[in-house]
Amino acid sequence: MARLSLMGLVVAAGALTVVLAQGSASADPDYSALINTDCSYEQVISAVRVQNPAAAAFLDSRPDQQDAFRTYFAQSHASRANIIEMNKTNPAAQQILDVAQGAVAACHNY
Repeated sequence: MARLSLMGLVVAAGALTVVLAQGSASADPDYSALINTDCSYEQVISAVRVQNPAAAAFLDSRPDQQDAFRTYFAQSHASRANIIEMNKTNPAAQQILDVAQGAVAACHNY
C-alpha cells in the first residue's frame, strides 16, 4: 500500500517536474529528515505552500497526489524508508522527494 502511494505521486511527476525547475540532485541524497520527521501532513503541506507555490498549486489541482502525501506522512519511519528506497532512483520521484525534503526542514514552523 505504501509503495502505491508514492507511485501515485510518481505518475504525475512529469507535470510537477515542469513547475519545479530545481537544481540537480546529488548522487545519494540524505533523506533521513524526510523519513524521521514527526510533522503532520498539514504541517508539511503548509511549508510547501510557502516554499514552493508552484508545487503547492500542482498538489491543489490533484487530490490524488494530496492523498498520497497524506498516506506517506501517516506511515511508520520504517515504511517511509522503504518507500524512499524503492523510488529514490526514479528521476520523477527525486523531484517529489526534494520538495518534501525542503518542506520537512521548515514544517515545525506551521
